[in-house]
Amino acid sequence: MSCGCSRGAKCGCGCMKDISCNSKDIITDCCCCNMSHKDIHDMCHNYVHDMCHNYVHDMCHNYVHDISCNWNKDISYNVTSSYCKNCNKILTNSIKLNNEVCDCSYNYLIYTGDISNAEIELEISIGPTGPTGPTGPSGLNSYMRSKTYLSIYSTKEQYIVVDEAIQFEENTALNGHCMHVPGTTEIYLWKPGYYVVNLSVYTLEPCQFSIIKNMLYIVKGSTIGSISGSSQNTHTYIMCITEDDIINEYSKSPTNKACVLCIVNSSSISRGVNLYGSNTTGTPIPQITASFTLMCIE
Repeated sequence: MSCGCSRGAKCGCGCMKDISCNSKDIITDCCCCNMSHKDIHDMCHNYVHDMCHNYVHDMCHNYVHDISCNWNKDISYNVTSSYCKNCNKILTNSIKLNNEVCDCSYNYLIYTGDISNAEIELEISIGPTGPTGPTGPSGLNSYMRSKTYLSIYSTKEQYIVVDEAIQFEENTALNGHCMHVPGTTEIYLWKPGYYVVNLSVYTLEPCQFSIIKNMLYIVKGSTIGSISGSSQNTHTYIMCITEDDIINEYSKSPTNKACVLCIVNSSSISRGVNLYGSNTTGTPIPQITASFTLMCIE
């Protein structure tokens, strides 16, 4: 009785020979023992032993056991698994775990089928509590309290003569190293630094307005104006306040000194300018005639 290969009775493996018992001594090219690939097919246990790559392919359970590296590959799910050399826990590539590295303080419970159902159980050792550090500022409120900013405006229609300043009777924000008293012209600053400034003036006549420091000189780059009436004059820029600017007596400053800013009619072409608002336009909603905003940025 032959083994069923094309060579029939001339086959060197014999008719009922168990090649799993004497596999290394058989030299033949039949399908039972393939020396070109150097593998052995054990028909009794239904597996293939690949002598070149040193693995076993179990066709009954559909996995490959690599003897050299001690890992199993489940062909049905295309999952490769191995065991940690230290703790002998299973590692798998089904959720991209590195099978060369295992931290034994972690326990992995892996479902190697559908990885959407993967579960990971972690055991983390927690050391002793360290000393309490210093308390820092908390939240947005602490951040905002550390900033200096101011936003004031007027809704009154005012007539501003040359060298006179605009009055501001309302504010929407006032915080930090600055102060403005509603209904007055002076803005007080006692923190040196760079400030983002926005100035808006609404006039009926041609005009020119400037920010004046300590009523002594015009802040460079602050002058705005128009050559026609019924206009909105708006300007945004960065202004610098230095230690030399903080010279006026002011009791609410920690140093009793402050820099005083005013928005002054600096025109030389007319005696005075009217700021217009809701009364002139006929609307019952109060309309801003002038506004001034600053924020310290450094």
